[in-house]
Amino acid sequence: VHNFVGHSTGGIVSILAARSPLLYSREITNLGLVSPALYAEKPLVAQVADQVPGMIKSLLDNGVPGVAFALQDAYMKNNCIAFAKGPDGSYLFPDKFSAAEEFNKHMFKHHPFITGGIAGANLHMLTGAVCTKWRSLLTDIANNGVNGRTIQTRLIFGNKDIVVPFTSPHLKTLSALSNIT
Repeated sequence: VHNFVGHSTGGIVSILAARSPLLYSREITNLGLVSPALYAEKPLVAQVADQVPGMIKSLLDNGVPGVAFALQDAYMKNNCIAFAKGPDGSYLFPDKFSAAEEFNKHMFKHHPFITGGIAGANLHMLTGAVCTKWRSLLTDIANNGVNGRTIQTRLIFGNKDIVVPFTSPHLKTLSALSNIT
């Protein structure tokens, strides 16, 4: 494996893959992180949930009315803002947006574990504190490589991405690192 590319949460997976002792025998020399979730700008409700992940999980596990709906609603709203819009506010790819919206509705209606899966990923992999850890690991890879190997890392952002914007203040700390472009 010479190149490993991860998009969104896959950016975290690529950081973990680069550091995994199981992969030391396979040389990862290039990482590509496309709009990695470790730089996501979460809405206030998600930031509050980050502070009490155990309570949110307990509420979901116990079927407290409205909690699953709130999570699904937030996920659907995120879908609405994730698709790029033109200056007039219309979606640049309306067919793709509509297809994603229908897919998500179908998923929530028919997949019995999807709400818990989304909650689990958000409450355990994407909290503010945990994303700080991922950013630290990425910086360590850039500064020190892995297992004696330098790993060239490329961060790629769309200029219309408002979920994981290129303007994240966390990105300023990476500008001085020579192995990150």
